[in-house]
Amino acid sequence: MDKPLSYDSLKSVLKHMNLKKREQIDYILPSLKTANSKFPYHLSKVTIGDWHLKINNRTWDVHPAFQKMNEPLTAEDVAAVEFVEIKGRASIRFLVKYDELFKYEYNQEIPQDNEELFKKLTDEYLKNGTRIDTLNIYSFPKCLEEKNPETWQLKVSEFKMRNTDYATYLKIRPFILGSLPLKRLCFCFREDTLPMFDDPLLQTCNKLFLQFPYYNPDPINDVLMNLQNPHVQITYLNLPIERLQEVAQRWIRDRRPIGHTFSYSIENFDYILDCFEEFELIFDAKPSRITSLGTTYLSHAVTIPIDDVSEFVISGAKFDTYWPPFQWNLKMEVMPRGATVPK
Repeated sequence: MDKPLSYDSLKSVLKHMNLKKREQIDYILPSLKTANSKFPYHLSKVTIGDWHLKINNRTWDVHPAFQKMNEPLTAEDVAAVEFVEIKGRASIRFLVKYDELFKYEYNQEIPQDNEELFKKLTDEYLKNGTRIDTLNIYSFPKCLEEKNPETWQLKVSEFKMRNTDYATYLKIRPFILGSLPLKRLCFCFREDTLPMFDDPLLQTCNKLFLQFPYYNPDPINDVLMNLQNPHVQITYLNLPIERLQEVAQRWIRDRRPIGHTFSYSIENFDYILDCFEEFELIFDAKPSRITSLGTTYLSHAVTIPIDDVSEFVISGAKFDTYWPPFQWNLKMEVMPRGATVPK
């Protein structure tokens, strides 16, 4: 008979299992169900909203159940149908997408208060110490506001808040402080998010992704020049080239470390060619080729020497995500001296 695992060994094994295997343990090995329930999960993607929870490829939407009070007599009467909330009964919609073509979903009513049901759902998957690769938040549910940040923390690698406001960020912030430094932080720049730039969560994250509203974005002033993150990426329609020149001038003056990058997502490659011309004119940048990219079209660049060990390189690349209208990236990077050769 095999010797059973010790508590510490079992904890280590469960810690490295994915969500699906952890859930299967409850059915296949009932004797481990209690121990399994005590250890937090490691989740790939989590999205949180009011009455909305998405874990990896599965989604739950919880709402109060309603009862139809009258039947329409004609097609015109449909809009006049009255619904009354059923106390103590919840409606839950579950959806799992295996790929773009195959999905499974159902709607079910459960004899339980919707607030209690949603709290039970979040408590099951979001235990203290849960590791989350990517956390996306729309709003902060009431049941999570009751948590104590001293006893409930989420360990997050990438945090996205592009679809919410600064007030919601302030609610979730105490519960992810233990994740500092974040690998990636994504949010939409608005005037009310300016205090975030003094926040250690932003200042210490490895990669900062700033999305600006397509139309009528708030003035950015000197925000971009003061960012110290190793990797910065922005989406901003029709950003003046002068803004990029200001960033380049600051980076060259400050002698930013080798490997630091600044990426700007754009619509047309012509913008990159215009930048090449402007940087050659203003900074006396030299047409060059990035040696690590061989002789491909995207190896073309312009280079500005910084000192004896580093140089500032401006190049173009395909945008790594399908996100119309953005198709290209203008990339500015501090490279080791000799990473480019004159063209």
